This record gives sequence, structure tokens and C-alpha cells, in this order.
Amino acid sequence: SSDLFTVPGLSAGTFTVTFSDCSASPRGLVSLDVGSVVVAGSGSDTPMGTVEMGTGTRITGTVTVADAGSGGTLPSGLYVYAYAEPWVTGGWGMAEVQPDGTYSILALGDPVPSSSTYILEIYPDPSSGYLAQTLTVPYTAFASDAATKDIELAKGAGLSGHVYQSDGTTPLSGACVWVTAYDPDVPETWSYGYSGWVQTELDGSYAKIGRAH
Repeated sequence: SSDLFTVPGLSAGTFTVTFSDCSASPRGLVSLDVGSVVVAGSGSDTPMGTVEMGTGTRITGTVTVADAGSGGTLPSGLYVYAYAEPWVTGGWGMAEVQPDGTYSILALGDPVPSSSTYILEIYPDPSSGYLAQTLTVPYTAFASDAATKDIELAKGAGLSGHVYQSDGTTPLSGACVWVTAYDPDVPETWSYGYSGWVQTELDGSYAKIGRAH
């Protein structure tokens, strides 16, 4: 039966055993850590018994853009990441955003009542102009091990200009312009909010959108 498993070639000792869903099908089984298992030695089998894996917690939703009414479109290649705070077994997952904007993160560890929150993060390509977002899904938002969290992406402020060679008039193409927010209230540190980079065009111009105001 495909439900049976054997791990050969182990020497005597203590091993930590974890079960995860490695199939390509969307079964969504949550990882299960069964703890330490003592193997007696070569030539002897150590039975594990029956291990039951559940589907765990699910977070689903739809990603939209705030400027859809004025022609804004959802960037491609989006992923939504989720992790538990505080950590629980299996408390991390991710899902690709589908062309219609929907996403579904399966097989997350069950949140601990009244004390656990799932953090959601999404990072659009900075060239799209849409800002990265961090959201929370508290334990109270879950019903029957499932929660819904819609995400709306918004654009930030823009930067533009030209880069010239040392003579001050010859455009410099292919130069990299990096954008990172500095927090003057915390000397010698960089605030969270890195927005990526762009390269200058043939005329030395660049345009960068995606930083919050």
C-alpha cells in the first residue's frame, strides 16, 4: 500500500521525525512533527504505528488594486506569505495569486486560541508601483479552521530624474538607482520599506514608483 513507509539504513540512535505533504496534488495536509523516535540498531525495525495528518488551517482571499477604476491592473507573479505569531507547528505557508486575484493558503498549523495571529505579507514587483503590504489575521477571525482576508494594493509616491556623466551634460544609461527609506529618528539604521531599484534609460532618465508617502 502507498500508505506504508520504510526508512532504511538507519544506525542506532534517536531521530526527530516529521511528516509533510510532498505531493503535487492540492491535498493541503499540515506538517506533523511526531517528536523523537529511538532506533534500536541495525537489523531491527522500529514500528511507528499509525500517523494521522489533518488539513490544518486555511486562509483564502482576493487581491485587488485600489486604482482598478482608473485602469490599474493586478501585477503578475504575486505570492501571499503567511506565518504564525507566536510560532505553531506548521505555522508557515504561501500561495500564488491566481489571474482572477484569488489565493488560498492551505495546511497551516492551527492557531492557539486568543494568543496567536497569522501575519500575511505580499511583495509586488517594485516596478509595478504597488506597495508591499503586511496584514494580520487574528485567531478570532477563524471559523471552522478557515479565515478570509482580502488584500487591496495601492501605489506609493514616485521618484524621477536624470543621471549624467561627470561633465554634467552627457546622459548615463544603464545606471542603477536604488531606493531605500532612511529613518532619521533611528540614526545609523535603515527603516523597513526598501523599494528596489531601476536602471536609467538611454537618455539617462529614470522613474521609480512604489514608496509610501
